[in-house]
Amino acid sequence: MAESNLQGIFYFEIENKVTDVGLRRAITKEVPDELEIRIDNLTDSKVRVFLKGKEAAIKKFYSLLKTKKLGHSEKYTFSEIQPVTAAGCFNVNTDRFFHKLQCEQLGKFVETGIGMQTDIRYMKQSIDNLTKSIDSLPHALAKALKETK
Repeated sequence: MAESNLQGIFYFEIENKVTDVGLRRAITKEVPDELEIRIDNLTDSKVRVFLKGKEAAIKKFYSLLKTKKLGHSEKYTFSEIQPVTAAGCFNVNTDRFFHKLQCEQLGKFVETGIGMQTDIRYMKQSIDNLTKSIDSLPHALAKALKETK
């Protein structure tokens, strides 16, 4: 592997179902302190992982990831690791990436909570109706017993 023209920045891609399976979170749990990381969703079936650091540490991390179960995705494939050679508006900043990932995950919790509000209202209404039925049960039983005498 040749040394990158962009200060030790390398990338590889992971393919399969990569959204809503916890893949990026699983990868970030494994990243060592000596590496900077950024993971971009390219499509629903592909992410690109950028790593910045010493080439030996990057290779070791890449090899480790290939042996791990990453989230709930199955049978994912890894591309070969390559140096980034084309510059542009590019930065590998772990803090920024983690902040973005945290915001995305929090957004999913909020969306789920909002979606649950309708279910909770329906359940409350069902419980209220059931409570009314149960409350009227003793009166109905008493009435039925009187009628049977």
